[in-house]
Amino acid sequence: MRDAVIVEAVRSPVGKRKGGLAGVHPTDLSAHVLRSVAERSGVDPGEIEDVIWGCVSQSGEQTLDIARNAALAAGFPESVTGVTVDRQCGSSQQSVHFAAAGLIAGQYDVVVAGGVESMTRVPMFSSSQGEDPLGADFAARYGTAPNQGVGAEMIAEKWGFSRQQLDEFALRSHARAAEAQDAGRFDAQIAPLAGVEADEGVRRGGTLEGLAQLKTVFKEAD
Repeated sequence: MRDAVIVEAVRSPVGKRKGGLAGVHPTDLSAHVLRSVAERSGVDPGEIEDVIWGCVSQSGEQTLDIARNAALAAGFPESVTGVTVDRQCGSSQQSVHFAAAGLIAGQYDVVVAGGVESMTRVPMFSSSQGEDPLGADFAARYGTAPNQGVGAEMIAEKWGFSRQQLDEFALRSHARAAEAQDAGRFDAQIAPLAGVEADEGVRRGGTLEGLAQLKTVFKEAD
């Protein structure tokens, strides 16, 4: 059986909503990453057989197969195809799985997988445009649209995770991210863009007391 080998991994910085990357079109953002991965890996773009790109909100600037649009915007040959995948919040991860499966099966020799989401330029739920995407049979089974936030609350309740435990986890996670960022551990994987060189979402200097004052989003605090 063939192996799937990662030759290079490149990403843009993770931007905040209305942050430093808000002025970058998602196709251009994707193209920047594609060019960067080709340059850093030394792979001739003409050898790339497909671009598999995850994207949840496939509307507006992220519609019409952004994978293919990004490949062309990156200057790749027109022979390089592209397909866009939607598995909601797992879209980019699924793209990597599809790419690996294709390599192992012999469908590809060289493939690029990743994804894009500009939540400033293409807000959440914009793809439904106010319409019902679920239909009567789904509603008869579940009643309302699925909600990951409510699902997380149900998991926490089932397994006995307290608000303080989760706040402690969040605080520790951001502290570790800040430490890693300061130590330059993310630098090799980031391709700076639009003056943004580091992830914008790392929250520094938080306290448990401060987190405890934040209003809960999906259910009333116990």
